[in-house]
Amino acid sequence: MNVVVVGAGIIGASISKHLTDRGAKVTVVEAAAAPATAATGKSWAWLNANYKKPKHYRDLNLRSMELWQRDYGHLCHFCGSIMLHDERPDLRDPAYPIQHITQQ
Repeated sequence: MNVVVVGAGIIGASISKHLTDRGAKVTVVEAAAAPATAATGKSWAWLNANYKKPKHYRDLNLRSMELWQRDYGHLCHFCGSIMLHDERPDLRDPAYPIQHITQQ
């Protein structure tokens, strides 16, 4: 099977990979000079479940993160973050262990 995929962002790259894994001959057509330079390259769409409400939406995000680690662990690395704000996070959340940093 011959397939043309339009766009070399995260979606086009994923579609292309899965099609070639299934034996398709894939041609990717990209308008930009390099892949992932349009929506993908300008997005802050990191994988997280921080402060997602309602709970089922948060759970969906956590499941997505688990699948990314399982299927694409070689492409991404979850490294954590530092958040500065006045809100008190839920310290019981096992998905996000929290370490408080003081001014010392």
